[in-house]
Amino acid sequence: MMDRASLLDLVEALGREFERRAMHRHLEALRLFDVALRSDGGRVSWSEDLTVEWLARLRLPPYDKHYPVRSCRYRCACGESTEVTEAVFPGGHKLRCTRCGNAWLVIPDTTSR
Repeated sequence: MMDRASLLDLVEALGREFERRAMHRHLEALRLFDVALRSDGGRVSWSEDLTVEWLARLRLPPYDKHYPVRSCRYRCACGESTEVTEAVFPGGHKLRCTRCGNAWLVIPDTTSR
């Protein structure tokens, strides 16, 4: 668990990115989390883990390298796997291998790695 000041900084960065991508529903949930963090209370549906996950999906520092970016044609190196779409977001989607659990992002407007 990270300290509150660091988490608030990340929440602010994620909020700016949600706003830039017009992800209004996510932004509202994140704002409620921000208020709860600042006031030491309140029950909200957002969490620290969800903040980190969205930072990783949207490739925002310091989690911008958390998931590799792959081509939409990429198949997991483990072999006989089935990829499932775990999340869809403006600008891409996250896939996970059902066999080994590896996850990666497909972001069409970037060069695949």
